[in-house]
Amino acid sequence: MKDTNAKINLFIVIILVVIIVAAIILFLKISGVIKPSESSNEVEEGYSEVYFEYKTYPTYEDYKREKAIETAFDILKVAISIAISLGTSKLYKKLGLPNYIVIFTFIYPILMVIKGFTYGFLEIVISIVFSMLGIISMYNYFKAVGMSGKWAIMPFLALLIMSFGLSSMLAPSFVRDIGTGGSFITIIAFIMLIAWVIAYILSNVKLGQMFGKTTPFIVGLAILPFIFQPILGYSKEDGI
Repeated sequence: MKDTNAKINLFIVIILVVIIVAAIILFLKISGVIKPSESSNEVEEGYSEVYFEYKTYPTYEDYKREKAIETAFDILKVAISIAISLGTSKLYKKLGLPNYIVIFTFIYPILMVIKGFTYGFLEIVISIVFSMLGIISMYNYFKAVGMSGKWAIMPFLALLIMSFGLSSMLAPSFVRDIGTGGSFITIIAFIMLIAWVIAYILSNVKLGQMFGKTTPFIVGLAILPFIFQPILGYSKEDGI
């Protein structure tokens, strides 16, 4: 029991540290104290863009007011993202997913704020780690609702094919010979993506049934899972 409490306390400390660091970075970004590392030319171009943007407003006060509104919306979006992630993480906890996935789901919006200040190789590494954790999360989610965990890899594989041009490299020679390039493989990737969407919709239907929800709620889960999944997380019902 003491070991369990110690682990829980450690997780809480980690979450608090990440939140504090992200809050500091977000504050410094808003205040303009820190800026992305850029070369002298990039900095000069950046200032030119800001000056041009400023000149599009009637007065400097209008420019500052508009920027203040944008900042407020940015903060609101982060707050909403955290609330949604917290609800989803609570749902994953109810489904019995591993603790590291529950924590990752909760702090994901905060980690994205931090990721915004990473560049080059570090950004690539963080993106790969996020992708791997995303696959693991979806794998466990599909398993928890009684479906094959293999569905988790489908969207990442399809997007990988389409994003990095693997379609052209993987296309059979006879396809390239008729001048269509990798379009055939791209279509296959698109079909894979549609198949995953259908599987994800079915998973949410199963999820609603596990929690004994009514048909309207299940329809909401199928259409707007990013809203109704957190609602399940915040609710007191335990579907397991």
